[in-house]
Amino acid sequence: MELKKSLRELGLTKYETDAYLNILTHGIAEASTIYKEANIPFGKIYETLNMLISKEFIEFQNSRPKKYKAKSAKVAFDHLFKMKKEYMEKDLQKTRDLIMQVLEEINKINVKKPKEKIFWTTAVGSEVVEMTSSNFDKANKEICICIYHEHQHTYKKLFRKNLPIIMKKVIEASLRGVKLRVLASEEMANIYLEIFTKLNGPDGVLQNIEMRTKKNILTTIFTIIDSEKVVLHVDDPTDPSNTLAVTTMWDQKLAKKLEEKFNDMWGEAEQVDIK
Repeated sequence: MELKKSLRELGLTKYETDAYLNILTHGIAEASTIYKEANIPFGKIYETLNMLISKEFIEFQNSRPKKYKAKSAKVAFDHLFKMKKEYMEKDLQKTRDLIMQVLEEINKINVKKPKEKIFWTTAVGSEVVEMTSSNFDKANKEICICIYHEHQHTYKKLFRKNLPIIMKKVIEASLRGVKLRVLASEEMANIYLEIFTKLNGPDGVLQNIEMRTKKNILTTIFTIIDSEKVVLHVDDPTDPSNTLAVTTMWDQKLAKKLEEKFNDMWGEAEQVDIK
């Protein structure tokens, strides 16, 4: 029975579920009737009924023998929801407190500086969007994006496929105070302009986003995050509309070099009004 399954998922035991449904069926019932018809062991019937009372699913008449009646279903399940919510909030607060303690201890650890100054990770296929989202999440100060694609009509489809996810991360980064500078070819600027003007976010979400366009731009796609991380896109040679992979490199030397080039182009580029 689907109702029994749902009640079990809401936290009632098998005996509690069977007893509750039996009482609902009778309207008012005695323990002797409930344990026989609901197949609950006699030694468990009063324990089960008392639990239903404590959970405010049923109430009783203190007569001899006692009689049991189901409370209003709305009252019962409103109470259940309230109790579960309070429990989850307490549990969540415990988790928060524990995380703060763990972070405090981790910050005390003396982390050795790595001998290798370059570290990289690569995402392929469906992992590309996940890595892109992660890069936005980890940004603290500024994201510089240089965007170009010679296959404009097909790239537009690819970009819009994951637009809801990407735009959510753009909004979150901007509201955290992260500055976003987008440098685009004229064709890509038109696509981005259309997207930004339709950006559905809180007031002020665009105040940290700036876009400029330039005719002569590097024929590649790259992103610089906080002047220390570089993200490079690799197109699929068999399908230029598809991004084959994305590589994120922690390389301050490369990031600085690319940022200098980005700033040179930025200074020569034309401002695009996106607000």
